[in-house]
Amino acid sequence: MIIIISNTQTEMKKTFRDDYSKFWLKNAECRYGFSQYHKDIIDLLTEILAKSENCDIQKILEVAIGTGYPIAVELDKMEFNISGIDLSLDLLHKMKLNSRKITGIVSDSEMLPFKDHCFFLTYCIQSSWYFPNIEKAISEMLRVTKDDGYIVIDVMNKFSPYIQYRSKGYRIFKYFQRLYTKIFNKNEPTKYFHNYTVNVFKIYRIFRQSSKNISLTTSSKIKNLGFSKFDWFNYRVIYIAKK
Repeated sequence: MIIIISNTQTEMKKTFRDDYSKFWLKNAECRYGFSQYHKDIIDLLTEILAKSENCDIQKILEVAIGTGYPIAVELDKMEFNISGIDLSLDLLHKMKLNSRKITGIVSDSEMLPFKDHCFFLTYCIQSSWYFPNIEKAISEMLRVTKDDGYIVIDVMNKFSPYIQYRSKGYRIFKYFQRLYTKIFNKNEPTKYFHNYTVNVFKIYRIFRQSSKNISLTTSSKIKNLGFSKFDWFNYRVIYIAKK
C-alpha cells in the first residue's frame, strides 16, 4: 500500500523528489548494492528489535526509505511490520516491487504523518545529509517513537578528513562548472544538496536536549563507527538513542 501525504514545499525538496529520485532509481542496487555496511546495520537493527518482548508485532519506521533496498527489504523478509516515508512516489513504486508488505507513504521527514509514540524502532540510514533541517527531522523521529523505543540515525561527520577532502573537491568542481556554463551560456545543472557540515557534537546535543531520559550510545560493532579517541574523525557516525 502507498499513501500520498506530501508536505514538499521548498525547491530543494522538490529537486530531490523530481530529479535525484531518478538517479537513485537507477543506482540504488547496481551502483551501491548490498554492502557490508548495510549488513552490519541490519544486524544492529535486528539486535535492537530482539530486545522487545513482542518484536514480531512491533512497528518499525524507515525515514527516507527510497526503494527499500536493501535494509527494509531484508527486514521485511524477517516478517517485521515496516512502514516507510519518502518524498518520491516513483521510489515508493519501486519499493512495492521489492516488497508488497511494506507500507509506503509520500511525506516529509520534517513533518511525519503519524501520531505520537507509534513505532518501537525508527531509523534513517544514508539519508540525513539530504535533510535541510536535520534538527526538525530528529525531533519528529523522537516524537513518533514509543517510550522505551529506539531511534537509529547515521550522519556524515564534519570533522572527517575524507569529508573535508570531498567538500573541497566539490567546491573546486562547482567553480569550474559555473565558469563553463557562463562562458558557453549553458544552463547550470541541477544542484544536489549534500550537508557535509554536520557537527557530530551538535547532533549529540540535539538528542540530549530533547529529553533527560534518553540513553544515547553508538555501535562499536560496525567498522569505523564505534567511539574511541579517534572516532570523531570517522566518515560516518551512527547514533542509537533509547527513549
